[in-house]
Amino acid sequence: MDLTEAIADLNNFGIDLKLEEYEDEVFYASAIKEWFILNCEYEVYTIDEREFGVELEGENIATIYIQNSVLAIRIHMVFFWTFLSLSPSVTKRQ
Repeated sequence: MDLTEAIADLNNFGIDLKLEEYEDEVFYASAIKEWFILNCEYEVYTIDEREFGVELEGENIATIYIQNSVLAIRIHMVFFWTFLSLSPSVTKRQ
């Protein structure tokens, strides 16, 4: 599996939080969103009670959500390809 496939699979898999109630999913989504607000330089916006988006310099970079007790992230590919092209750690050295 290459890096592109691994990133694409983030939407298919997630972390099972083993939550039993809808209200627990709402609580955890709210707590994670609050962490982003307090600890990161990203803009955060609400999509619904269990889902929020993340922006960097006005560009939508990811959606983070909890559904059926699973925490998952959907990385928007425009951001991903920009990151790959700018990051020296993932580009080949000559």
